[in-house]
Amino acid sequence: MMRTSVEIGYAKPEEEGSLRQILRQSPMPGWVTLTYEREPNINWAGEVEGHKHQFGVARTGKNGPTVGFFGRSVRNVLLNQKVEQMGYLSQLRFDPSFRYRLSALRKGYAFWRDHIRKADELPYDLTSILVDNEPARRLLESDAPGFPVYLPWKQYSTIIIRSSRRKSLGQALVKRSNLETLPKIISFIQSTYKDYALAPYVSEEDVNSDVRTRGLSPSDFLYFEEGGEILGCLGLWNQNAFKQSIVQGYRPPLGIFRSAVNMVGPLFGWPRLPTVGQPIDQAFLAFCAIKNGLEKEILPSLISAAREEAGRLGLTVVLGGWVEGEAALSIVRDTFMTMEYKSILYFVHWPEDKVESVLPSQGKIHVELATL
Repeated sequence: MMRTSVEIGYAKPEEEGSLRQILRQSPMPGWVTLTYEREPNINWAGEVEGHKHQFGVARTGKNGPTVGFFGRSVRNVLLNQKVEQMGYLSQLRFDPSFRYRLSALRKGYAFWRDHIRKADELPYDLTSILVDNEPARRLLESDAPGFPVYLPWKQYSTIIIRSSRRKSLGQALVKRSNLETLPKIISFIQSTYKDYALAPYVSEEDVNSDVRTRGLSPSDFLYFEEGGEILGCLGLWNQNAFKQSIVQGYRPPLGIFRSAVNMVGPLFGWPRLPTVGQPIDQAFLAFCAIKNGLEKEILPSLISAAREEAGRLGLTVVLGGWVEGEAALSIVRDTFMTMEYKSILYFVHWPEDKVESVLPSQGKIHVELATL
């Protein structure tokens, strides 16, 4: 019997619902199995991931049903103290019957190379794959014919911290931003991030945009000020209205003891574990910037204030993301009771691409979780 051929093209407006359906059918493994869903419109999430976002779609025949897709966003990042355009590959998803069809993947990569990537962008895209997603990692690291190079770079940790309604010491110097203080905060973020490779270039226009930072307002920024000087800041970004993490299962024995964990969890600071089928009520610790050398003094106070605000809003957890080796990551682990998801960051490029001269050095690194 002949296998159904697959054709790749740009997503059509009428396919938007099909893309969301594929996400609902694509659980990601881990100590909690999740589906990363994008209701009620997948494009809303794409718009916060970069100033340009496109979907490549796999169809059975030129006008057949949608059986898979990938997303690619282009964002402004800092590299060697310059603003560069970098692509980010995400949501490589297929209908279960097409999931390991290598010919479909080859066609998708060819479409990415020939139609989506642009000459004025960095010669590689960034992507992340969960450490626990071993089948995908084995396949994409295999150097299969017709596949790009997946160059492993750094381990990335998504840190999950329970929200709180209890004030802690050190929060007295943490303030809430407004339209008047926002320019000063953005200037602080820009001056701090210039020394970090792949940190986002954040502008006032971005933060004031209802599209680029949907769900984030100036008043969602918290900042630490002393003597009139900003020493640290972060934004509490609630994206639940357009990005959802839905629990589909728990790795044994966690599922068996979920109720017991939830009973004793507040005593140990563990996040509440939702029932299967329910979303995680979460907010991101976005655009976190701390004056160099003061991370240990300031970061815990900012996160504690964000936890309290998240609790007041009825959110269960706050999420932060850091590359292994960042000072902030060890401070957060030492200060708070956390749960953790680990991913591998990859640079994706073709063998002929000249990437060596524009790869990040071994200096400071920051990859923004809220826009992954």
